Amino acid sequence: MQIRTSVAAKFFVAALVAIVSITGCSSGSDDGTSPGGSDETLLGGYTVSSETTNKVTDGVNQLKYVLTKTDSTMTSGTKANNLYVLDVDPSKNTNLEVSLGMPNGMVRGLGTASEFATYLDSNSTASVVGGVNGDFFDTVSGGPAGYSMHDGRWLSTGEYSTLDTTSTNHTYPGWAFGIKSDGSAIIAQPSIALTFDSFTGTTQDSDNVVINALNQLRSDATSTTSQPALVLAARADNYIVLYTPDYYTSTSTADGGVEVTFTTSDTVKSNGTVTGTVTAVSSSTGNSTLASGTMILSGYGTGATALSAIEVGDTITIAVTVGSEWADVVECLGGGRHDGGPLLVQNGAVYAEDTTIVDYTSFYGNNPRTAVGVRADGTYFFYVVDGRNTGVSDGATIAELSQFAVDLGATIAVNLDGGRSSTMITGTGTKGTYNLVNQPCYAKTLDVEREDGNGFFILEK
Repeated sequence: MQIRTSVAAKFFVAALVAIVSITGCSSGSDDGTSPGGSDETLLGGYTVSSETTNKVTDGVNQLKYVLTKTDSTMTSGTKANNLYVLDVDPSKNTNLEVSLGMPNGMVRGLGTASEFATYLDSNSTASVVGGVNGDFFDTVSGGPAGYSMHDGRWLSTGEYSTLDTTSTNHTYPGWAFGIKSDGSAIIAQPSIALTFDSFTGTTQDSDNVVINALNQLRSDATSTTSQPALVLAARADNYIVLYTPDYYTSTSTADGGVEVTFTTSDTVKSNGTVTGTVTAVSSSTGNSTLASGTMILSGYGTGATALSAIEVGDTITIAVTVGSEWADVVECLGGGRHDGGPLLVQNGAVYAEDTTIVDYTSFYGNNPRTAVGVRADGTYFFYVVDGRNTGVSDGATIAELSQFAVDLGATIAVNLDGGRSSTMITGTGTKGTYNLVNQPCYAKTLDVEREDGNGFFILEK
């Protein structure tokens, strides 16, 4: 691909501040906007008709590519797309940090990328310099369908955490994007298991009981409380759910299960333990209050049976077991789809699509997109493709999204939530105010942000 020469020069030689085309021409400076591009430059099979680079801060650049190509499937015979890249080189700025963004700092709920950023700006001495929308989410209750972590705490497990070879939905383990304690980026399939023991005095009543989910809806969720349908279906095995104060002000569960409230000073951390003392057991009423210093084990069906022997005063001990590859990750999101993301790139090559995925025709076709890629040199980038704006930006297929990542230098990349959710913002230098970089298509109206489940943001101290 011709763009590989350009990208190599752009990101590795010119440190993300110059646009270099294959013709050998270059333009731009390291402190402003760099118009340029060449009709001969290709990206993902498209001709790059214009390129722009804006320096957001040291180590963070925002790029825009205006793309066109001949495409017989389009009515006009031409396909157009606007591609936006938020490129991060942690080695260029030791004051950069990365954070998950959530609705008012909680897992459950909905908010726009700008609202997530505003919350972060209001609760940190650092300032948001850029970010994107995050994982797939429950459109009714809010909250991600995949994994999430913040400040080393697990906030949610993924609904797609194991390979389901029997379902017609072809469910694959979720791929997530994470930041480790040393600031390095990773894309992998987190392995996390939660189990609990209970004791009355020194007598053990429960031994190594599986907790099916963390801060997700319980198995008795219905279509009126959880959507889309594939997410609801994935919740069917959430017989025992652990709820923490990061989730919401209450469990938001229906009546009919068993909820065990216990006090603890611990948080859910990789390969750690949570120990607490039971203060309340509800065997009929749901929606128990989540207060600071408490957690709740909530069970339904067989899960309620497993919790029924626990009494006030008992001791609960929870073990959190995480695979070594993910053990030092402190921020993450992703994996909230039944195809695992999907994964776009692995080992620098486009990852093969599974054409048997239940929604393959609709989802893998032209849509607005958000994704993230990691390069071999430790840099990483978020990227967004606008869509549903005929003749201006028609949207990208998953195949095109994958090739974009390869041509931008990724060794691995994963898809995030797209469609109406696709959003990229950058900071303005003033806390609480942001530039909307792309043109989201929420409610068929351009430039209006959709309320999403979470987002990922770059901050500068």
